[in-house]
Formats: sequence, structure tokens, C-alpha cells
Amino acid sequence: MDEVLLRWRMFYKCPPLVQRYFDDFDSVTAKELVELQALSVIYRERLQSISWFMRLLNEYIARRANKEDECKGYFWERRFRSQAILDEKALASVMAYVDLNPIRAKIARTLKGSHFTSIQYRLNAQRVNKTPKFLMPFSDKRVKDKASLPFAFVDYIQLINDTLTAEKNDTVQKLPLLPSRLLTKLGMTKENWHLVTNNFETLFTGPVGCPEMMDNFAKCCQRACRPNLANAQKYLS
Repeated sequence: MDEVLLRWRMFYKCPPLVQRYFDDFDSVTAKELVELQALSVIYRERLQSISWFMRLLNEYIARRANKEDECKGYFWERRFRSQAILDEKALASVMAYVDLNPIRAKIARTLKGSHFTSIQYRLNAQRVNKTPKFLMPFSDKRVKDKASLPFAFVDYIQLINDTLTAEKNDTVQKLPLLPSRLLTKLGMTKENWHLVTNNFETLFTGPVGCPEMMDNFAKCCQRACRPNLANAQKYLS
């Protein structure tokens, strides 16, 4: 209990009772000690909760940003979340979605200039003939005794570059012939690839993969709901 209360006091404002407990223990009654024990249970749950941490971080950033911009309201458009990526199609699609985001948002003009993306990190490493230290390697850059992504970097980077070329044409009908090796392996058409990599968060809000993988995931996690199954059947079957 003492450790939890001390840790809480390091970061957050505590009620006067907690401070008095540490400054003058003899003044704490038995009833107040029970109250402190109840508080420590609450504080322990919050200290180990990522949701509570994100809530406080969100509030701090929102207040600071709103003060700088002289406005009010939510800073984040939606809550943080994670998604289970269940197969190769979903993996390649979400990687492309993230790597291309800065260019689509007009924050960057090239892949090498897309800050805070794995593709920039990989391209910089490739330029000096090194392997990215903190990223899982592709299958053609496999490191001994380490897991690797299920496709080759040369195929992935070609697919990303051709996707950018297609989007500059501003029409799906004029999509160039994307590299057959990767798209054939994934079993995706160029139209579905274009739609999924442009609208990943809109199409999928939960686990992502082919319908069979989503069924298996739901059973393993004892979930009855399979969100966005129709989109999975349409784009990732």
C-alpha cells in the first residue's frame, strides 16, 4: 500500500489524508486507514492501466494545445486503439497505409521525406547498406534466427512506388500494372489494393484479415462479434 501511495504522489495530486499518512502516521485513525487501503486499490489499478495513462496524456496535450491555439474542444479526433493484423493481405495493406499517409496528407513529398515512418527508416538503412535495428526484416533481408515479414522488400518498395505513381494519375482506371510477384502472392486485385490502402481505418475498426482468420480469432478470444466481416469478404477474401 505504501509503495502504491508513494508512486501515485509522485505524479498526481493526492487528498490531504494521504499526505498526513506519511507526515504524521500516528494521527491516522483505523477508519481512515481503511479509506487509505481502498484508495490504494484504486490507485494501483490506475497506475497499471494504459487507458488511464492515455486519458491523462490526452488531457494534458489537449489543454496545452488549446491554450496555444486559443480554442476549445477535443484535441484527438478519436480514441487510441490497436488492431489485430491476421494475415499477409492485411499486413501489407496496413503497412502501405501508414507509410503513404504523410504523402497523402501532403506533409511529405517523397518516401525518404516521410518522417516517423518505417519506410523512411528502412530506406535510410538501405542507403548505407545496413539492416534496420528496431524493425522486423523482410524475407529477402532475413537475419539468422529472427522472424521476418512474409514478403520481399524489393517487391514491397516497388509496390509502394507504383501505388504513388497510380495516385498521381488521380484515377483507379489508369492504375499501372502493379508488380505481379507481390500482388499475386497476396491474391489482391489492384483495385482492392487501392481501396484498402487508402481507406484502411474506414473499412476496418477491429481485427483485420480474411474471413476465415477473423473467425479463428473470434473463437480464440471468445468473441461473438466479428466487426467489418463484410468488408473482409469483399476486399480480403
